[in-house]
Amino acid sequence: MNPIFYNTLSQLLTEADAIIEIDEDNTVLGYCLPGTTGTDAATWAICKLSTTTGTTLRKWAGGQKSYNLVLDNHASYTYTFRKF
Repeated sequence: MNPIFYNTLSQLLTEADAIIEIDEDNTVLGYCLPGTTGTDAATWAICKLSTTTGTTLRKWAGGQKSYNLVLDNHASYTYTFRKF
């Protein structure tokens, strides 16, 4: 299996290029392409971690780990379980 399926929460946080703590139950993680110079470039993959009743859900903007999103727009994306 693909090693991405075995990422721990610690690994996700360590590998993230940007961490946005929305509130105590929701965190957005941004992963950018090499050479990215800002959060306004369409070079980001965005993951949202949401915790409810002790379970942390990992969802991706658009369900994809595609590096074509703008991190500044993280609130406007729809987050779903991965389609990859």
